[in-house]
Amino acid sequence: TPATPLTGRKYLKSKEQGQNVTPVSTATQTVQRLQSLLSGRQAAPSPWLLQTISRVCETNPKIEERVRSLGEKFCAEYTQTTPNHPGTHIDFAQKRLQLAETLFYKLLENILKDEIKKPNFDCNSLLQHEMFHQTLFACCLEIVIYSYNSQQRTFPWVLTALDIEPYHFYKIIEVTVRAEDQLSRDMVKHLNLIEEQILEALAWRGNSPLWEAIGASELPIPTCEDVSLPGQLLEDNPTLTPLNNPAIRRLVVPVVTQSPGPSASERFHSPVTSA
Repeated sequence: TPATPLTGRKYLKSKEQGQNVTPVSTATQTVQRLQSLLSGRQAAPSPWLLQTISRVCETNPKIEERVRSLGEKFCAEYTQTTPNHPGTHIDFAQKRLQLAETLFYKLLENILKDEIKKPNFDCNSLLQHEMFHQTLFACCLEIVIYSYNSQQRTFPWVLTALDIEPYHFYKIIEVTVRAEDQLSRDMVKHLNLIEEQILEALAWRGNSPLWEAIGASELPIPTCEDVSLPGQLLEDNPTLTPLNNPAIRRLVVPVVTQSPGPSASERFHSPVTSA
């Protein structure tokens, strides 16, 4: 069996021993860990983050305005009544939003502290990249929603709510896991499963930007054999799946030789989309 390219799996911590695990206890522990992770932090950029942004950005990236706009969109969707859900009170939405905003600024700070160590890093381009902020914020919301075990808003609900394509969201998953080593084993596993879901199905939907990327590249379109799971075809190649096909991987993230993987700036190198 070929090694999986889902790099997040190497970030999984060992299973905790001696605990009586139930769905309720798991949800409670996950929320407690999230709150502990964010202890002492605020739903606003830290002085270090503000100073760094002011120093490296040629123009104001208006990050707080972006976050505020995304937060309003989230609250509107979270409280919306649907045929499958009666809607949620705004207080619940705002509580989850506050946690997501706090996590967003913490992760953004961690990412920048790592990125600025790299030679020739263009911090300005990354901070001006609209999709970088959108996907990072969506990932923070997904972490919060999953922590509260919201059965009515399982992935990809958050992408639909914020109008983000799975193809773009994929790029932020490993960046997030690398940026915060205190995420629980269960949370990292959840993000890994999302990564699989995107690569196996969601990125291939008819309106996915992946098709535009294929058209713009000079790479051949992957064949049915290339993207089929082992056993789905009589004469398939068991070493190629949607998860390790090199043609697919090159379209999702740039090919680099650095370890442990492409940085945030490499994944969101172009184009820059302004709000």
